[in-house]
Amino acid sequence: MERNEKLYDFEPGDSVLNQAPFTDDEARYDLVHGIASDPSSLRLKAGDHRLLFVRTPGRNGWLWMDSSLSQEEREGRMLALMEETDRRGIELGGVHGKPETVVFFAERYAQSHGLDHRSNMQLESYVCREVHPPSGVEGKARVVLPDDADVVAEYLSGFMRDAFGTEQSSESLAEAAADLASSGNLYFWEANGEPVAMANMAPASPRYRRINEVYTPREFRKKGYASALVSEICLRLNAEGITPVLYADCDNPDSNGVYRKIGFKENGRLLDTRFVERTAE
Repeated sequence: MERNEKLYDFEPGDSVLNQAPFTDDEARYDLVHGIASDPSSLRLKAGDHRLLFVRTPGRNGWLWMDSSLSQEEREGRMLALMEETDRRGIELGGVHGKPETVVFFAERYAQSHGLDHRSNMQLESYVCREVHPPSGVEGKARVVLPDDADVVAEYLSGFMRDAFGTEQSSESLAEAAADLASSGNLYFWEANGEPVAMANMAPASPRYRRINEVYTPREFRKKGYASALVSEICLRLNAEGITPVLYADCDNPDSNGVYRKIGFKENGRLLDTRFVERTAE
């Protein structure tokens, strides 16, 4: 195996995350920074820095590969990734990344391991460099405080239900809510002194900040609260020279429309593919 194809471990903050060619795709792959910062994550890079694979234990991995690689070069790096994960006894449940990269790898991994692969979700990545806040929205943004943890847990439960179709009680999310409420990165939009929407800034890349956990309880929807909150966060980030990014489910036209209206521009799709047992023919 050539040195360029061979995969090596890298540490959180490695220069591979802060130089081309990865930084050319960084806005779409912002979450890679967050995963790589977790000391428990798997972090692999090709010798020439033209492939990255990161994975939190028990989760699907994120795969990035330089799109300028030739077919032969892509094949070599994909084979190296399969051999390395097999050598470490890691059974991949799926991969995220650019659709063409994910499908290329998933077809080879599934065939090699006697599996099938299924598309689970397509996301659109967005960047916001010019903000268009909604007008006439009552209220203002504020940073969430530790004392707000109970409300955060309730809102997280609603977010999980709406975004992923999973039912998790606020009690089961209490620890995660407490961490978020103490982070200084979570914001409420308040109207009449009451929280009516929530959004989080996930710290990762020094050049981008991903906005996630955007949620409005049903009784407060259609009033522009979430749009106003996300816009305010974007304005603050832009003032610091940081570009806001986010991911939106392609099957949710309402949220995609809202983000476009306040200034987010499409930045390329991401595919989540899962490996499943091969069905008998």
